[in-house]
Amino acid sequence: MEADLLLIRMTSGSSPADRRHRNNLLREAVYYSWENRVLQPFYVDRDILEPLWKDFSTAMADKLSEEESLFVRDAMRICSPAGQPGEQSILSSRELEVFAELAKGKTNPQIAEDLCISLSTVKTHVLNIYGKLGASSRVSAAEEGKRLELIP
Repeated sequence: MEADLLLIRMTSGSSPADRRHRNNLLREAVYYSWENRVLQPFYVDRDILEPLWKDFSTAMADKLSEEESLFVRDAMRICSPAGQPGEQSILSSRELEVFAELAKGKTNPQIAEDLCISLSTVKTHVLNIYGKLGASSRVSAAEEGKRLELIP
């Protein structure tokens, strides 16, 4: 999977053959990743992958299983910028992801598993969120996040 993503990074042409080759490489990476929900390599290469997802999902729509399609949707979500260009947020895009899960009432281990990050990384993000929002608990962080419209 990581080799496929590296080959995508190295493929720079925009001809139909190059796009087809990149779509096939991305399809193979999805195939080897979806079952175990390995999203981190897609996040690491998000700067290259973000513009490719729309073409990929259109070209491969009928070739993906339902589970693979759901995985692609999640991969597209983590590869997309958190907001529109020029829009500033008090929290980083990853902190926003952690905060959204935290606001749903999930525990740190559940957040770590859902976002494919370590427990210590979740704890660091939670502490940063508390600091940036001036909160001392999950409840007060969620209330402040709603006030600032960071979460619905």
